Amino acid sequence: MIANFIRLFGTLGILFISTVLNTYAQKFEANHIDYSYGLSNSQVLDIQQDENGFIWMGTNGGGVYRWDGQNLKPLNDSLKYENTEAILPGPEGIWLSTYSNFLFVDNTIDTLPVSAKDEMVYYLYHIANKVVSVTGKGLINVYEPDDQMLIDSLRVDDAKEGKFNIFKKDDVLYLFTYSSVYRITIEKNSLQLRKMLDSDRHDLARDGKLLYYQYHSTNDGWIYQDKDSLYFLDTNLKVINKVKSPFKTYIQQFQQFKSYYWLGTLNGLYQCEISKGIMRVTDKVMDYPVSRILATKDNLWVGSVYGLFDIHNPIIYLIEENDEIINTGYFGFEKVNDEVWAASIFNGVHIYKEGQLVDTILFKNERENATRCVFDYDDEYVLVGTSYGIMKVDKRTKAYTKLENLPFMVNGILRKNEDTLYLATRRKGLVELTGDQFTTYQSGSRTTSLWSILQHGNQLYLGSEDGLKRFDGDKLVTVEVGENYDQYPVTSIDVVNDSVLAVGYAQKGVILYNTLSGKIGHTLNEQNLLSSGYVYFLRYIDKALWVGTSLGVDVITFNNSGISSIHLKDYAKVAGAETNLDAIITLDSVVWASTITGTISIPRNITSLENSKTLYPVIIERVEPLSFAGTDDFLEQLETNQNEDNILQIPYGHGSIKILFNSADFSNREVNFVYQLKGYDPEPNEATENKFATYKQLPPGAYEFEVWRDGNRSDLASVRFQITTPFYRKEYFKASVFIVVATIIILTVWYQSNQKSKKAIEREKIRQQAQNELRKEMAIDFHDEMGNHLAKIINLSGVLKLQGVPKKQEPVVSKIEDAARELFNSTKDLIWSLKRENNNLEEIFFHIKDFSDQLFDKTSTNVRLYKSEDFSRVFFNPKASRDLSLIIKEAVTNIYKHAYAQNVSISFLWNKKSVLISITDDGVGFSCDRIVNRNGLKNMQQRAARSEFAYKIKSQPNKGTEVKLEIS
Repeated sequence: MIANFIRLFGTLGILFISTVLNTYAQKFEANHIDYSYGLSNSQVLDIQQDENGFIWMGTNGGGVYRWDGQNLKPLNDSLKYENTEAILPGPEGIWLSTYSNFLFVDNTIDTLPVSAKDEMVYYLYHIANKVVSVTGKGLINVYEPDDQMLIDSLRVDDAKEGKFNIFKKDDVLYLFTYSSVYRITIEKNSLQLRKMLDSDRHDLARDGKLLYYQYHSTNDGWIYQDKDSLYFLDTNLKVINKVKSPFKTYIQQFQQFKSYYWLGTLNGLYQCEISKGIMRVTDKVMDYPVSRILATKDNLWVGSVYGLFDIHNPIIYLIEENDEIINTGYFGFEKVNDEVWAASIFNGVHIYKEGQLVDTILFKNERENATRCVFDYDDEYVLVGTSYGIMKVDKRTKAYTKLENLPFMVNGILRKNEDTLYLATRRKGLVELTGDQFTTYQSGSRTTSLWSILQHGNQLYLGSEDGLKRFDGDKLVTVEVGENYDQYPVTSIDVVNDSVLAVGYAQKGVILYNTLSGKIGHTLNEQNLLSSGYVYFLRYIDKALWVGTSLGVDVITFNNSGISSIHLKDYAKVAGAETNLDAIITLDSVVWASTITGTISIPRNITSLENSKTLYPVIIERVEPLSFAGTDDFLEQLETNQNEDNILQIPYGHGSIKILFNSADFSNREVNFVYQLKGYDPEPNEATENKFATYKQLPPGAYEFEVWRDGNRSDLASVRFQITTPFYRKEYFKASVFIVVATIIILTVWYQSNQKSKKAIEREKIRQQAQNELRKEMAIDFHDEMGNHLAKIINLSGVLKLQGVPKKQEPVVSKIEDAARELFNSTKDLIWSLKRENNNLEEIFFHIKDFSDQLFDKTSTNVRLYKSEDFSRVFFNPKASRDLSLIIKEAVTNIYKHAYAQNVSISFLWNKKSVLISITDDGVGFSCDRIVNRNGLKNMQQRAARSEFAYKIKSQPNKGTEVKLEIS
């Protein structure tokens, strides 16, 4: 009971909302796809949409076609003259029922027969990831989509000779017969048939029978047609509402779309709405029989005997449908109560209400009918600026009088106060009008024509024939914006925010002018965001700047990512016509703009519509070789002719290819694609409306082709392929040939050169041995000689100290002694590094160990040395060996002299392809920012850079120091 009440309330609510939404009737237009698009037979019997958005239609004697929004493509030439009863597109291919066959056409366009037990299939559905067919004799079959195998069947006995109706809701089929209503599902690959109710238990059964052909599916339940009434039923087929119907004939097709009911009959297609218990026909769209209706998100698809119709809401359309005024343009609009008054170019004032022309005011004088602007003056009157003065019009009676003594063109009217008006005029400059008295203000001594007028804060700005003007109380002063703008006519002005004005120019586009700084913030023209630099009107609406140009209307948006533009001519050609001065008005949900083709209505939220429109995926359809028969398709071979990485293999010699791609788009806009062949194209190609790309004589190699819709890379499609390399061009073959030739040459000269090589090797060995022996002897001699003399210097320094020297000279003698001792130690290091056998990391480790043991021998510091393995295989040149040992010694010496450390750790670790050396202590540390430029640390850094060691030092006061070296 409660559930039925909720369903009743929901349905009545939907009907009420439908009524409210249609107070202002929506406008629809139809695109007719017929013979002119390539249909061989225009009688459409079935319409379906596939997962990629394409529309498929089956015809009576013309085969099956696909519509992508611009082009019609036949499914298969062999089926061109088939009489189609039902089609079902899926990811695996197209299921197709004709008068004589039940077929499956896979994605390679191969046609495969499917068993239907010699009964003609009337309906096809996808249910629970299976394919279900229903024949005219009530036989229901279930097929596996992948291999087209029949997996289950059942027959509904009272569904015979086509005397039944069937609908799909979610994954359930509902079948209506004379006697019963059945619910059909698939559970565990088996068909389950359940009877919902018998005719004797149905509210609308007649004489014990269900008139199955009078039932139709709705979004929330069912609808039943009976004589002059329509009954709305819930999901359990219980009547919840009844409305009076205007139809006497049988409704063949029923569909809900965009808050309207669309009914297909033998007499045509009707657009209807329900109001106060009555279904009312709002439009008859066509006059001939309708066979099928399909509703998608943004479009209603209607199949008829004369082709396919695409019915949709036009985003932008002409509001003027009266033939007498179709070419009339307007110079200005004004909202007057619930009406819009439009100042026409030469035909007086037109008055619109709820989007419809309801009245026209023509003035006596022809020049006065060339109106320029409209101003809502007070509760009783409207002022109309014309090319010959101002007309005062009564809002109620539409009677008018002319204001005297104003024989000039008025382009704009602005209220100064309750009694005074400002008028922007042609040649008379600014006019201040109080009662019937007026005062004119010019720009100096010049006669000035003004095209626009705007109050911004306490300032009055005017657009003149020679730049932007400001009224200072007794004259017009030029606002010097700079950049050569002051000499061009200003056609329009509008406020962007408290400090910024948008200023439109003839020929120079638009500037955003900051009134506080006196500078231009942004410049908009045909080189960046505008369709044209000739600007006629500006209007700032919902944080977007609407610009009327000589090439249509542009909408400029401002956001965190920058400034972008929408060209409305991309949506409708009428929006690309030349606009008129000040010819724009903002209404509740739409914007009206006037062009030379008429006035267009544009959704106020056009920027949101741009982002929310349905985008179907881009797909790659074929990869055709250009080198042989064009019917061959490499994509057909994708499953069999690919490598383990799922890359299509194209044989060498067929590197000239054509890649065909597509995307369904029913917005009636031009669709552009951007593509790039990675591995060949350095940059993506420029956007093109072509749906193919050709490449000639591609060299062997791996490629990836990517294509996406212009401005939306998220729907990118790609295919990877490889042009195979012939064996005679492969590296191994080239290498084999080279090896054979080289072997012959080597064998030819080998005998002659072998002896010479041996002799040269022997000589080189002898020379190397001699050099090594010489290095050892020189090192020993140098060590002995230098050691003797340095020992003498140290001893003599000690003798001097014992004999006594003046106190001023004692530091000098000590320095001589220390320098000699340091030189002696350095000499030992130098001699050590000159020995070739010492130039490996293992010897350096033990050298450092000896050095540190001697240095800390008489201290309480604990010194720990660790190496992860034998480093004798790691060799250095003598310079690098010396640099490494000196860096480590410098670090250890600094610890000894300055750190006051209790523990010192020196580690040599192997890290895959490098050696990590770390010297750490727990001493007093230091601030790296203050001490890093000291000579010792600086020398360590320079030596590391010279030998290409990665060097890093880390220290903090009282937290110790760590020196790291990484050697590749």
